[in-house]
Amino acid sequence: MSRGRVDTNHGEIVRQLRVVPGVSVFDLSQMGHGCSDIVVGWREKNWLFEIKRPKARKKLSPAQRRFRDSWTGQYGVIEKAAEALLVMGLLREKDAR
Repeated sequence: MSRGRVDTNHGEIVRQLRVVPGVSVFDLSQMGHGCSDIVVGWREKNWLFEIKRPKARKKLSPAQRRFRDSWTGQYGVIEKAAEALLVMGLLREKDAR
């Protein structure tokens, strides 16, 4: 199992989310075992996101699929920060493009 391996867009997504007022981001990428890459908080709610490079969206590892399938809370796969903000209700779909 590899720990600490992140997609090339990981850092930029984290930076973009952290500048949004009221949003907090905790990097989980070192956890391993298929755990999501980040947890994002806003107004006492939390969202788990797996970050993927563009065009790799559906390519979850077996461990990531097991984690996703066993997780009973929110779980999303994103390629850019705007997708996370859309899921969180902080961005309208027309503004996410």
